[in-house]
Amino acid sequence: MKTVTRAKVARASRLVSVAFQAALFMSVGAATAQAQESCSGRVELWFLNDESTSVTDAEFSDAQSFISSVASSFAYDESTGFRGALIGWARSPTLVSGLTDQFTTVASAYSRGGRDGYTYPGAAFDYVADALTDYDGSAYASSSGEPAREGVPSIVVFLTDADGVDSAIGRIRDDSQLRTSASAVRDAGHEVVVMLIAEAANRYTSGNEDYEANFYSLMNEVAGSADNVVVGDTYGNIAEPAQGYISNLSSRICSVAEQLAPASPELTVTKSVS
Repeated sequence: MKTVTRAKVARASRLVSVAFQAALFMSVGAATAQAQESCSGRVELWFLNDESTSVTDAEFSDAQSFISSVASSFAYDESTGFRGALIGWARSPTLVSGLTDQFTTVASAYSRGGRDGYTYPGAAFDYVADALTDYDGSAYASSSGEPAREGVPSIVVFLTDADGVDSAIGRIRDDSQLRTSASAVRDAGHEVVVMLIAEAANRYTSGNEDYEANFYSLMNEVAGSADNVVVGDTYGNIAEPAQGYISNLSSRICSVAEQLAPASPELTVTKSVS
């Protein structure tokens, strides 16, 4: 095992520590190892999961499994660790769970609850933006969601299979609100990570026959940069650990957490191969 210790990174606004651990494991039947990254530190995670009509019940089951697997990558603690919240959205957002250090339990028990409808992610982002910038007046507070901890950064994890923005019935229908609300989240000092699934992955990927340049630009704008956009595959494939999408999203969240919450007094990275 090799340990690398970096010097203290000065950041007056936050005295937080994040420790990252990456473990390499061999996938069954695969020729290469997949990297599974886990991390600990004081960061709030907000998972916004697409429950619109385009998501079948079987696909939702895979989405739930995927979120549960990703959630297990983080160390939760009310005072010193991560906390997680889960919002299901379609035409409007619904709070599944407010911020809690019991998020792995929340994710493993997550069910659809009859929510469906067209694709309005801007409304879901607006819900979280209000929770972060005007908690007392927010719908999130009205639903008894726990407020974010003072001085603790948030990462909004946006999962969708939206079928672009230009023409399809499953398209994003409130792209202007999505831009505005995502910008409000980032302007408040937080970050966004986008996870694109199924049709959304196809619309985003250049060279694909379903590629939409407008959708590509919108997703990059929502995330703040293309670096924070994770391109997936079908729901079935992202839920399969051997495909690497669970690791990809976990690692991106960990990397963003490291940027938001630099080490104090030092950052220790441990890598091991088993």
